[in-house]
Amino acid sequence: MSNTGLVPYEGKKKKTSGSGTKLCKPLETDDMTAILDMAIEVSNARMGRPAEYPFTAAGLDAFINKTIDYFEYVNSINANPDLERKLIPDIENWAMYLGVTRQTIWTYQQRGKEWRDTIDYYKNAIAAVKKQLAMNYKIPPMVYVFDATNNHGYVNSNEFKLTPGKPEAEQQSNIDEQIKAAGLVWNEDLQRFEAMED
Repeated sequence: MSNTGLVPYEGKKKKTSGSGTKLCKPLETDDMTAILDMAIEVSNARMGRPAEYPFTAAGLDAFINKTIDYFEYVNSINANPDLERKLIPDIENWAMYLGVTRQTIWTYQQRGKEWRDTIDYYKNAIAAVKKQLAMNYKIPPMVYVFDATNNHGYVNSNEFKLTPGKPEAEQQSNIDEQIKAAGLVWNEDLQRFEAMED
């Protein structure tokens, strides 16, 4: 893989893997244009005040309509051939477009099933876009993994369980019962299981 177009930046100076000098692409004129334009437009429209979506049917409708506007905005930005750096949908810029914070979106999810299902659907749509980009190497796959874990509830686990679904104490009890049923006892001197004496 060629490092053409990459420039160094400094990381932590430790003797661990992944630290020290890294390579990244240099900033370009339009790297932040779409997201900053959105922040300015939303701030001007709201005159700096956060948006509110009341806990009502009308509030949910307004939330849905503004979210649809967000996806249309992303599509229109990305359709501009003059803008080399495209806008990738994510939770943070969705929240910004709505005029709220990602914490506010989380709070809205607690309003009940209808709000939760609606928000989960849109979060899933955002995750699906990023997954497609990662699978086509348009964004680094590891960046997607961290984002999916932190923003979309995915869990990467290599956990090993002796018996699925049973608490550890119950698993230990089952093992003890199996040892006893096999007629074995632990010999402390020899550090091994042996047949019970009659």
